[in-house]
Amino acid sequence: MNKKLLLIILWIIIFSAFSILPIVYNNPYIIHLLTGIMIYISLTLSFAILARTGQVSIGQAAFFGIGSYIAAIICKYIGFYPFIEFVLAGIVSGLFALILGFITLRLKGIYFSIATLSFAQTLLVFANMERKILGGATGVAVKPLFNNNISINYYFSILLTIIILIINYFIFKSKIGYASIVIRNDERVANSVGINPVKYKILAFIISAFLTGIIGAYYIHYVTFIVPDEIFSTNISVSVLAMAIFGGLFTVEGPFFGALILKIIEEYLRLKIKYGHLIIYGLILILSVLFLPEGIISVFKKMKIKKRS
Repeated sequence: MNKKLLLIILWIIIFSAFSILPIVYNNPYIIHLLTGIMIYISLTLSFAILARTGQVSIGQAAFFGIGSYIAAIICKYIGFYPFIEFVLAGIVSGLFALILGFITLRLKGIYFSIATLSFAQTLLVFANMERKILGGATGVAVKPLFNNNISINYYFSILLTIIILIINYFIFKSKIGYASIVIRNDERVANSVGINPVKYKILAFIISAFLTGIIGAYYIHYVTFIVPDEIFSTNISVSVLAMAIFGGLFTVEGPFFGALILKIIEEYLRLKIKYGHLIIYGLILILSVLFLPEGIISVFKKMKIKKRS
């Protein structure tokens, strides 16, 4: 069977299974958990677009928060227009990525990561201090999406995840995707074949931030209330990073399954050990880098190669 067709069938089966879960388990807690899983899968897929260039952001929460607050400002001061909020949340997040990327994407390795982390922390401090528009440390509330119908919200989160997954595949097979591979391996080679590393890094950064901003706009209408310490939390950035690395950063499927598995583990540990999921994320990052640098997706690839041989 054609590999592409087989992949499409696999995704149809996976998302069909997700679609019938609320029918089988008609439990608000389960549906809420599944919605959270979809949000984190979307965030991880968005994060991976930039990470494939070799640049790792530890400030992904910044764009998540920007998207949430843009939606909140529009909803609070202009009116409840979800589509406009989503689009503007993505655009504003993308503009911030353009400015930040122009300044920082000439930096390499840990220096860029520190710059993105500093950016997220700066926004956290600003959001806590700005009371008149952003509500300060007390946060901001908005109207719920779909009249707070948890099932419709869940199916919308599935739709959002599917769209971001498709975008990931298009980018992976596009000029940006191929340029990202060359840049990640050797920037000097990229320059020698006419690929401008900074240009493609900025493009990837903008797309990643744009999608993350949209997810943030959806998130605030799902939970209806946010505070800066939650929405700009380093926990979000670290979780997304761990999920992508655990799954397999340089594939499309890896971040999806990494987020799915770790989010389920995280929820289990939340019930058993306070902050236990953060300890596990730290261990997973260390073990993945040491023993599975290409993520769990590489295990299945190796099994496939052995089976052929």
